[in-house]
Amino acid sequence: MKSLRKQKIWFLRSFQDEKFLAKMQAFKDEEGLLRIRTKLVDSDEKEDFKFPVLLPANDVVVKLIREEHKKAMHA
Repeated sequence: MKSLRKQKIWFLRSFQDEKFLAKMQAFKDEEGLLRIRTKLVDSDEKEDFKFPVLLPANDVVVKLIREEHKKAMHA
């Protein structure tokens, strides 16, 4: 499982760009992923929900992720 987590982190990091930091209230987490602070920072929600990972909107892989997410009814 750790290997899968590391692969996921590497995969997500490969799509991120430093220019995100200039446009949004973004930060790098302990794994080097760019995340954004939402209004839910003080809520009891999970960290991944309060601080979502940033990905470029027009990337082919991101579009595939979005399509699969919709197919799974946002699961």
